[in-house]
Amino acid sequence: MIRDAAQRQATPLGERIAAHRILFQWLVGVAVGTTLIAVTSPLFIRSYLPRRIDRMRGVSVLQPGGEYRWRSEGYATTSIGDHGMAGRSIVPEKLSKEIRVAIWGDSQAEGMPVADEAKLHRQIERLSKDSEYRIIALPMARSGDDLTDWLPQFRRVEDELEIDLHVLLVVEIADLFEVNESATGLEVAPTNPTLDSNSHQAWIATSIPAFMIHASRRVLRTPDDSPRTLRFRPGWGSGTPAMDGTIVASTPDWNLVMRTIAESTDRPVHIIYAPKIVPSHKNTADVVFGEPDVEAIESIRSIAHHNQVSLTDIRESLRSSAMKNRWPHGFHNGRIGEGHLNETGYQIIALDLVRAIDAMRVHSMGSTAR
Repeated sequence: MIRDAAQRQATPLGERIAAHRILFQWLVGVAVGTTLIAVTSPLFIRSYLPRRIDRMRGVSVLQPGGEYRWRSEGYATTSIGDHGMAGRSIVPEKLSKEIRVAIWGDSQAEGMPVADEAKLHRQIERLSKDSEYRIIALPMARSGDDLTDWLPQFRRVEDELEIDLHVLLVVEIADLFEVNESATGLEVAPTNPTLDSNSHQAWIATSIPAFMIHASRRVLRTPDDSPRTLRFRPGWGSGTPAMDGTIVASTPDWNLVMRTIAESTDRPVHIIYAPKIVPSHKNTADVVFGEPDVEAIESIRSIAHHNQVSLTDIRESLRSSAMKNRWPHGFHNGRIGEGHLNETGYQIIALDLVRAIDAMRVHSMGSTAR
């Protein structure tokens, strides 16, 4: 009887000790696991840098002096230079016989998936070394930008950076759709270079480890960065209304688009059209362009020329490269032909641009002689 009473008294104490041991082991496991993830995360998690409003450009850019890791498709670390330029640390002093080019675009032109040495502006400068005029390319592209973002910055950067030519790299023709006649770049840029576009996001980027930000974004945001709706009950969700399969794409007034581009600057503007291409499922010996109605590019080029804007269509160069199994888009850790431009794609674009600049210069000299 005495032994049974002692056992009954000892049992709750033993259970508490066991529960404490389990809790301790769980906490140790969480701490060790989190530490391992924190130490190894730079190998597979992108970085998050604070942003600031650039005094000259008047837009939010990545913090100059930082390094941006890209770990999705491609695998590279990009140095962020003056005015948020990806892959160029400083802007050199302009020399004689130099043509200075501002490169505008979205993430396709920004080039985060490739190393700095393989980025578009570096390849342009290497290919121009044998030319009479040295070309200095300034990467002004930002992820997510389109024509409405590029035009207001034209006049802001021209004098300070001594720009001779604006180049728009267009992978999706829709990037030229949104435009209005007031987008002439005459707005006044902010004078405070330290003002951040979103202070709480800057605090998050500087104070919270990248792997924790990334994990939170996976839970709270969808792949296209829209808010994710969380549901904490079983069963089917409400979903979204079914689409009828018909997508209506509005066609812009191309005269208005090209006229607005021309009026946004007194410097020449050159558009490079480089749409995505993917392997053809019907004919493995051919490729398919991802853009719909690309045949219309000829009429767009004619309208651009009428408005003193030059445009080159490099689809055939892209196709020729792909047929040799040198795909301009995609990386070894992604799908062939999909995603961002790679080193090969930038090489094709750089070669086309250097040739176009040589042709512009010859044409200009001929016009002057006449």
